[in-house]
Amino acid sequence: MDQEFWASISPDAWLQTAGGIIGAFVGTLLAGLISIFLYKKEAQDQRVEKFSHFKRNYLIYFRNKVISLVELLEESEKINLKQSPFQLKMIKVKNEEVKRYYLMNLEPCVPIELHESFEHMYGQIVNIESFIHLIYGHHDAEELITLLNLLPIMNESIQEISHTLDLIDTKIAEDF
Repeated sequence: MDQEFWASISPDAWLQTAGGIIGAFVGTLLAGLISIFLYKKEAQDQRVEKFSHFKRNYLIYFRNKVISLVELLEESEKINLKQSPFQLKMIKVKNEEVKRYYLMNLEPCVPIELHESFEHMYGQIVNIESFIHLIYGHHDAEELITLLNLLPIMNESIQEISHTLDLIDTKIAEDF
């Protein structure tokens, strides 16, 4: 009985069934490949758009703020900070401005490849902030600076910030 059933199916029905199965498989494969291609293209476009936003914020705003902070810090080395409370206040305000801008505008969109460098720079900015708070709140700043050897620590932080800024600039120029 089984043989009669299979023999009763015409060859064109077999071809049609096989063609339908192969066609469905090829069509599904083709649709899947097209959707993967479109997804990758859209993800790349979103990455480029997100990075262009990061790059604009970094190059136009953050980098200039950091450079002006470094220049202000380098200039303040020549001045007795305790005798110039205005200069100390300017450093404090600029430092807070750089930190705030990084945390609010830049940190959420920093590419993974650059995150470690930005966190290192942020750590150095926090070191400088701590240095300023120590001087600002201490009644004998000169003694404190000498006792804790703060100027070499601040100089090292300034150099680290400059070096990290150069490193980030190089990575951005190469990779993006």
